Amino acid sequence: MSTCLVTGGAGFLGSHLCDELLARGNRVICADNFETGSLANIEHIRDPARFMHVGVDIIEPYVIEESVDFVYHLASPASPIDYLRLPLHTLKVGSYGTHHTLGLAKAKRARFLLASTSEEHWFPGRKIRTAATHGTGCTFSSALLAQLVSGSPPAEAVAGAKKYVRAAMAAAYPVGKGRGPLNHLYRLDEL
Repeated sequence: MSTCLVTGGAGFLGSHLCDELLARGNRVICADNFETGSLANIEHIRDPARFMHVGVDIIEPYVIEESVDFVYHLASPASPIDYLRLPLHTLKVGSYGTHHTLGLAKAKRARFLLASTSEEHWFPGRKIRTAATHGTGCTFSSALLAQLVSGSPPAEAVAGAKKYVRAAMAAAYPVGKGRGPLNHLYRLDEL
């Protein structure tokens, strides 16, 4: 039986992933602080031997005591309402949260999957874009992961991710010209 950590496991997608992983015979650790996830999404799971909820905010370092085989990193506020309500927290989940979760996966020698919001590739009022076709579909967490996987030390990885995302977002939304609820998130001088 494999042990899977699902960050954002009480969110809409995370809770369904928890259900599926359990149905496939895995043990699941759901890490969620209920900032945007809901206990209602996981309260039907009544299997303490194979399911555990850990109430952590991944923007702070956290520890999972037991072994972990797979990490599914889905944590992120995922609605424009939440982005407006929690703009800096959203960025911190994508940056610090990814960094902490990737560190945990490395320490546990676990396989790691990063998933992110559709807003990574969708810009209000525009057609779907991808990094491959336009070079602008990138979140900080994706850029950070790419830097860390390439072997950059953490401080250099953060600097490289900031540089890449600033350039990508400047191309997508020149300051003052963007519209929509996420425009303020693309001004990354606060990172």
